Amino acid sequence: MKMIIPNRLWVGAFIPNWLLKQNSIAANCKLVYASMCQNSTDYGVVFVKQEQIALQVGMTLRTIQRTLADLEEFKLIAKKQVGMSQPNEYRFPHHEWMNELELTTDVKIKEP
Repeated sequence: MKMIIPNRLWVGAFIPNWLLKQNSIAANCKLVYASMCQNSTDYGVVFVKQEQIALQVGMTLRTIQRTLADLEEFKLIAKKQVGMSQPNEYRFPHHEWMNELELTTDVKIKEP
């Protein structure tokens, strides 16, 4: 049987360890958060429509809407309504759970 090394094969949506270990967060929230991170711009902004997120993660639109509301309630995302028939703008506030993360490399944060 041929074996693979997954972390060297793919680029994709990843759930940060600080979020993964939070027992109070549902798996749907973790998956949607990872998908949103993958779809964010270089400035940390997401303009993806909820329908597109639903297709990417294999959930219904209603489940995505509830999950986004949960992520907002936990203060993991911040939503700004842009306009009719336009995707909302989502950003990622710094969360206290992230303080547990030990960075081993220099990370530069770009401001819009």
